[in-house]
Amino acid sequence: MQQVASEDEEFADVFADADTDDDGIPDQNLAAVYDALYAADSETAERVIERVDGEYQSLLVTLSLDVDFSESSAIAPKLDDGAAVMEGDGQRTATAAGPITVNEAVLDNVIGGVVTTMVVALVAIVVALILVFRLMHGSATLGAAVSGPIFLVVGLVIAGMYLLEIPLTLLTALLMSLVVGLGIDYNIHIGDRFADELREGNNEIEALRAAVTGTGGALLGSTLTSAGSFATIALVPHPQVQSFGSIVVVALVTAFLVSLLVLPSVLLLWSRYASLSLDASTATGEPAPQD
Repeated sequence: MQQVASEDEEFADVFADADTDDDGIPDQNLAAVYDALYAADSETAERVIERVDGEYQSLLVTLSLDVDFSESSAIAPKLDDGAAVMEGDGQRTATAAGPITVNEAVLDNVIGGVVTTMVVALVAIVVALILVFRLMHGSATLGAAVSGPIFLVVGLVIAGMYLLEIPLTLLTALLMSLVVGLGIDYNIHIGDRFADELREGNNEIEALRAAVTGTGGALLGSTLTSAGSFATIALVPHPQVQSFGSIVVVALVTAFLVSLLVLPSVLLLWSRYASLSLDASTATGEPAPQD
């Protein structure tokens, strides 16, 4: 309105008459002001005021925000609060729109889907490892023991995101599925080596030492190279890309530490309380069922 008033003298007079407190905002006879605005510059008026069959239906209120999508979870509620103020006594309705609010709404839906998918993936991993270790090593409970620490990996990665202030965006939400794959991969290597050592006649301590120092050393090299490669993404001057690199590094390091610090304890408890042993008969490809 101020722009059109500066260019159209007739509308400027209507605009000034409706502004009783000289603050540059009309506060009476708004319908007449809108009529005059449409008469002066209908193309400009249509961009901000919706008129249907001569009746005014809605207004478009725009504002500029110096934020990015990584801050949408903090900004979107403030926009909703502003919309609530505009609704006032309930005679009007106000809806926050734009990329920030749309992104936040989509993210809420995606998070629900990611959580469901992750739960299904975790259950599928546990079942798969139970079957695989039953066929390969003759022990279903060993498969359950190997898959157990993956739940801890997921929890630690989420905690790491909170501590490092890595925002939950569409990209990082989808990458949570990657955490499951990374976490279980290291556990499988350690668990399989442990089973092989037991089958060769070593006791549980000797088997753990061989698995941790042997296979664990290879996993350390893999973790350092992979994490180092993804860490270089932090050099890219884009928040979402930096978040991508950060969460992958956190997932890799966490999965490695859990496989070498937590899984050995789980395997030791399994070997003591399951009261089972893996003998050489399982090496022939014909497992000796035990549990």
